[in-house]
Amino acid sequence: MAMAALLDLEAVIREVEVKREKTTHLFFPIITMFLMVAIVLAITSPYAIIQGSYMGGTTVVSLLLAYYIMGRLFHTGQMFVSKVSEAEGILKELRSKSQDLSVSVKVNLVIGSLSSLLTFDVCGWYTLSYSSFLGIFNIIMTYIVIIFQVGGAAVKDQ
Repeated sequence: MAMAALLDLEAVIREVEVKREKTTHLFFPIITMFLMVAIVLAITSPYAIIQGSYMGGTTVVSLLLAYYIMGRLFHTGQMFVSKVSEAEGILKELRSKSQDLSVSVKVNLVIGSLSSLLTFDVCGWYTLSYSSFLGIFNIIMTYIVIIFQVGGAAVKDQ
């Protein structure tokens, strides 16, 4: 019975891999566009606010929207990875409790097939996780600091 359940689980994992691959390829341009727009808004909105360009609150709303879009994308990727990690933990517990060697071997194979799902990457270009969000946040803050240091002055030709 355990072997049949493991075979079913392995089939589900293959199906999830295929659907995730198709979905990320299908939505790659959309996800990337939303992410890039959010990054640009997150960089430009604070500068516009400091310069006093509120445009009826649109600048503040665009800043909040930028962080909402990024947070939502990265949260979705992180939740996917968390669920896979949870399933991996349950399988490891099953493996440790199993007395049957063939079940342990099959559990190891299923855990191995889960390893490709432990990151939610978008077509191999970038991953959607909290650590990626922190990296992008660091990049945004660096650009904001640079913009404030330059003071928005136009670059002069020499």
